[in-house]
Amino acid sequence: MFRPGRTIEYAKNLIGSWSLIHRPPRDLPAVSVGRLRATWIVELMRAHIDHHLIAQAAGLASAASLARWQHLVPPVDEVTAARLLRGPEGR
Repeated sequence: MFRPGRTIEYAKNLIGSWSLIHRPPRDLPAVSVGRLRATWIVELMRAHIDHHLIAQAAGLASAASLARWQHLVPPVDEVTAARLLRGPEGR
């Protein structure tokens, strides 16, 4: 689908290669797979998804790898903190 003329069965970085080949017109910024991934990770962190789950989904070695993006996540307000600490309803 992305590279119909490829000669190997598995491409190491298929999506990254695709974004390099298909560049937008001059007026638009280039697509950066790294920036897209970082945005996705930060959005998950802002939604208070478990950091171990995010690290696993992102293919990171550990949740400690998420520290570089923590400054982009605003502090939790009191109401949200209380809800998160109480856990799921019905316990």
